[in-house]
Amino acid sequence: MVGTSETTDRIQSWLLLWGHSVVRVATESAFLGAVSVRRVDAAVVVCGGVGLGGICPASLPLPVDAAPLMLVGGNVVACRRSDEFLEVLPRPGRRGRHLRRAVRSCVQKAELARRHLAEVQIYHEYIQFLGHETRTPLTSALAALEILEGELADGTVAGAQRSGFARLASRNLRRLGQTLEWTEDYLTARTSAAAPRWREGRAGDFITRATGLDTPRPEVALVFEAGVEELRFLSDEALLRLLLRQVIHALRYHVPGTRLTLRISSAGAHAAGWEAAGSSEAAELVIALHAVPPEGQKSPGPLARAGLTERGETPEQELARLLQFTVSRELLQLFGARLTVPPPGNGPALLLVLPVTPPGALPTQSCELRVPVCV
Repeated sequence: MVGTSETTDRIQSWLLLWGHSVVRVATESAFLGAVSVRRVDAAVVVCGGVGLGGICPASLPLPVDAAPLMLVGGNVVACRRSDEFLEVLPRPGRRGRHLRRAVRSCVQKAELARRHLAEVQIYHEYIQFLGHETRTPLTSALAALEILEGELADGTVAGAQRSGFARLASRNLRRLGQTLEWTEDYLTARTSAAAPRWREGRAGDFITRATGLDTPRPEVALVFEAGVEELRFLSDEALLRLLLRQVIHALRYHVPGTRLTLRISSAGAHAAGWEAAGSSEAAELVIALHAVPPEGQKSPGPLARAGLTERGETPEQELARLLQFTVSRELLQLFGARLTVPPPGNGPALLLVLPVTPPGALPTQSCELRVPVCV
């Protein structure tokens, strides 16, 4: 808040009465340092006072992440500033009625601005992640192929080394193919989530088909708690398949070279000693994803290591950040799902909680022709 008048004191008392915190600044540097939407919901300037050492705050070029600006006082009618996040309030109103409405509008605008900043940050991290996931295997495969190409010319590489370079190139090209396939799934999910086709059926059938485990694979296993397979479940099979594929891909990226076990239970039940945090009374499916280390390896990889990553994060924080731009938030919102990273230990690496009836979902009704009968 900027201003040194009786009106300023009265506005501050109203804001404190309504449960808001107020910080008053008197210099230009303090104002520009505190005006970020990451710190405050609004910057309130009471016109008619001394301002910031004689400088009008409304005339300053604000940073990109500036919070909504509210100008209060009779002099605001002459203010020539006009932008999307500006609230002009000549009078606070009786008992601050107009002020309260303007504050509510600023809080809503600040929340939208924070969401936009979060979207931009996730977008940049997604581009960095995708660039790393395509550049790294491609560089490694090209290096191996160049060595093999040179060997064909001079024959300096032994047979065993030749086979090793070929396997290296093949493994990295497969990894590149998986990344491109996952990216296509991720982008498809963002558009397909707009038109779901809900259908009711057995939970066991939905999850088995969605994970592709109707054809057994050694690297992934399904374990159902008693009675869960028969639970009635409302879902869109294609979108559920996309969601589970994205979750599995993210965990495989974070803990490579491990086998996965998916333990499915119902809400209120314990899955391998873990209870779904925040579960409501409504029926939910709890899918616990366990990373099983290969034979001869005691720990499941990065999730069990101690210390911080290069970004100063714990392994659990790194995985939570990875999920933000590898699992479609549109799909999570559509299913009403919750995806969490449990604390470290012997439990699952990820928990996915799915309501048996997604919010607002209705099963596709079959069309019936009703013929009246005369008696």
